[in-house]
Amino acid sequence: ASSATDAIATALTEIKIVLVGDSEREPNEERSKELAQSLLSEGEDHELEHKESLIVRMVVSLHLLPFEARKDVSHIFSHCARRSALHFPQYVISHPLVLQKLVDGCGTP
Repeated sequence: ASSATDAIATALTEIKIVLVGDSEREPNEERSKELAQSLLSEGEDHELEHKESLIVRMVVSLHLLPFEARKDVSHIFSHCARRSALHFPQYVISHPLVLQKLVDGCGTP
């Protein structure tokens, strides 16, 4: 389970870097926009038998992630929230589970 968690944490860091850059490089605006849009797109999950976007899965899984990975999810979520072209407020309103999990996560150390 540790190697899977490490792989997920690494992927989240890479997503964050594509979206917002890091101390060594600025983000590519077009690539950042495409990635942000794909985080909100809903795909089939055959195990759960319903559609769920990657951003929803990240938020729902916050309690399972190590601290640094949770911080990366926070940066990713915040970036999506600030991009008005994504219509993120409407997206969150239409997915109440996201807000509930964020509130629940405030109590998780």
